Amino acid sequence: PLMNVINIKEVASIVHNKGGLLVCDSSFSTPFITRPLEHGVDIVIHSTTKYIGGHSDTMGGVVIAKDLAIHTELLEMQKRIGTVLSPFDSYLCQRGLYTLGARIKVHSSNALELAKSLETCRGVEKVNYPGLEKNEFHKTAKEQMDLYGGMLSFVATDEVDLMKIAEKIQLFKLAVSFGGVESLIEVPSLMTHEKAGDTDAAVPENLIRVSAGLEDSEDLIEDLLNGIEGCIKK
Repeated sequence: PLMNVINIKEVASIVHNKGGLLVCDSSFSTPFITRPLEHGVDIVIHSTTKYIGGHSDTMGGVVIAKDLAIHTELLEMQKRIGTVLSPFDSYLCQRGLYTLGARIKVHSSNALELAKSLETCRGVEKVNYPGLEKNEFHKTAKEQMDLYGGMLSFVATDEVDLMKIAEKIQLFKLAVSFGGVESLIEVPSLMTHEKAGDTDAAVPENLIRVSAGLEDSEDLIEDLLNGIEGCIKK
């Protein structure tokens, strides 16, 4: 949820020098934005539940291997275990692929506009989005991403009452998923990362994650900024 961008080529070099295989979850980016195999990754996984399906109505995943031997081994394992997508879920994923490129462009555009608006919003301490030029990961993202994606997050100031965020917004749904046509918002410390505690996966308590959907960008900006304003403690 911090929207950190890893330099894939550097990590691949380290892993391969140690004789290992590099596995990358590229669900946030999708193949339309980043193609990890081109940057040295050996195995790529995607949650088709997210952007590939694109409509929050299917569950599944995909594993892609660069090496034919690894691909064959994974395929045999799939046959033995029986983790096969149903015909209807397969159809829904295929349907989603037809519009993936068009949707990703809008997701990315909306996320960028939201990020820019949040930079000057009262109640926001920091915005995490690699598409912002002053973001610490912008250079790396620009080198390996065609767009910057539909996911962003921001750190709210202490004056914002996070418990009220769901009451004050109208267009954003309070949910932990991402990648659908609808915009979602969540508080990771209270939801996805509630059990992270003092581990390396811990996130700031006042972090808010946003999945930008396909709604009109001006409507999204107005709703989110008004929602934050409504959560400021009087």
